[in-house]
Amino acid sequence: MATFEAYERPDGSIGIRNHVAVLSVVTYSNTLARNVAAEVEGVIPVYNQHGRALKGEDKRIQRETFASVGCNPNVGGAIVVGYTKQQIDPVLEAIAETGKPVAGVTILGQGTPSATCEAVRKATTIKQEVSSVPTTEADLGDLVVGAECGGSDTTSGIASNPATGRAVDAVIDAGGRGMFSESVEILGAERDLLERAVDQGVADEIEAIVDYVQDRTQEIGININESNPVKDNIEGGLTTIEEKSIGAIKKGGSKPIQSVLAYGETPREPGLHFMDTPAPAQESMTGMIAGGATVIIFSTGNGNPSGTPITPVIKVSGNPETVDAMADHIDLDVSEVITDGMELDEAGERVTETIEAVASGRPVAAEMLGHREFGIKRVGQHIV
Repeated sequence: MATFEAYERPDGSIGIRNHVAVLSVVTYSNTLARNVAAEVEGVIPVYNQHGRALKGEDKRIQRETFASVGCNPNVGGAIVVGYTKQQIDPVLEAIAETGKPVAGVTILGQGTPSATCEAVRKATTIKQEVSSVPTTEADLGDLVVGAECGGSDTTSGIASNPATGRAVDAVIDAGGRGMFSESVEILGAERDLLERAVDQGVADEIEAIVDYVQDRTQEIGININESNPVKDNIEGGLTTIEEKSIGAIKKGGSKPIQSVLAYGETPREPGLHFMDTPAPAQESMTGMIAGGATVIIFSTGNGNPSGTPITPVIKVSGNPETVDAMADHIDLDVSEVITDGMELDEAGERVTETIEAVASGRPVAAEMLGHREFGIKRVGQHIV
């Protein structure tokens, strides 16, 4: 098994990137985060799409997601920016518990120009501290790998998803953690997942998710069979939600499912875990990076450019036309599974080797092209 140089955090977790993140916990402070990132080289801004009026579950999810993203092992230190002290304090406290350097800056009472000066000074200090963090030798067993799919077509279930699944299996076999997500994407294929649940409790949680998705979509007047597969899936050759789901779950590999994770929850033990997330890739990947994913494998048939601010996203495609047309965004071509009869085990080994290379520092396409999309799921409605 290959080894690579990684970053051990004070809490013992292992990161493969050493970011200083500027976390904007409200839309008002996005400009502040952008200003800091422009002034201090290598600082990564994480923007917020929501304002101050979130209530109940939405407010909790947003606060906990930002805190958990700051705790991701790929983050060496953080600046938390917001409008008020009450907004940033819970996030600051959670990140501080990991032992990482973290500081907060608010706009209220001083304005954005003064807050920018303060935040730049603090970011510079933290950047210097994080830059001196020594590396340690790590391997696949130290990783938390997330599996995502998007722009699915007929090649996804045949090539890139099962190749991704084999790489997830390899990480788990080495002692690591794996997670896959997208609750809508298991409808029609849930029987396979139920059979792989480690106990009846996990099986019951999977079944409850399926029931909730079906009931909720009916409640809001959506026919899930008419809205999924979406247009680009259909154009790619997928015909039913069951066909799409059977291919989609292959990205999670073949291991027993140890637990069902809430949105942004960190897996507590090695092995495979399912996270309850929306289907859109950005909300799903944000949930997984909040859950500690240090690398994400993204299987795509039709192509997808998206990345994350914190975690490298490896794009894998088995569609030869997409590999050609979207070459700038594809990190690994496994289309030989379809064109030349390459065995899936070999394709999985190539994905695993790519994970090791990215963990060793090789940038993925999304990183090089500046794709740092970030989107937190929302469950409620704007009421006040």
